[in-house]
Amino acid sequence: MRNVVIFCFLILTTTGCKKSDKIPDSEANATVNGEQWETIGAWMTTASQIENKLDLNISFKEYGYSGTFVVSNLTKAIGNQLLKRTNYDSLYLINAVYINSQEEDVTGDEYDILEADSANNWVNITSAKDDFTKDIRGTFSATLVRTKKFMNSPYPDTLRFRNGTFYISKLWD
Repeated sequence: MRNVVIFCFLILTTTGCKKSDKIPDSEANATVNGEQWETIGAWMTTASQIENKLDLNISFKEYGYSGTFVVSNLTKAIGNQLLKRTNYDSLYLINAVYINSQEEDVTGDEYDILEADSANNWVNITSAKDDFTKDIRGTFSATLVRTKKFMNSPYPDTLRFRNGTFYISKLWD
């Protein structure tokens, strides 16, 4: 059941009725466990079920696979927002997960926030224009621990995203 919920969560945050299939121009960077990971893309959407909330997605390629760092339910506000462990009973928490794809599986390893490292689990929206619909900039940091391991996975047990930055030219709606 948990895998079905995660799969539906990813589908809702990354697809749906879009005006354009092309992701708007964006930039993102982060070191993960001290190494610079290759960023494939970044996008932000309006949260699917909650008014005045945003979802941030940053895709990386590492270890020969791709994966997406997903932050859900960010408030449309300038400032620091703390990340919490995913709670599937509450759609209102700001939470973050990392899920990678391996060997054509929809998901490989799954990660969730390590709440014991709360000082490093945050997203800071530093600027935005037109009611958070364009030119959204920010920084982020997160410590995630593996909750599900794919067979023969090259990924480590803990992912430490540090010095993260993002720029979203416009919401992907």
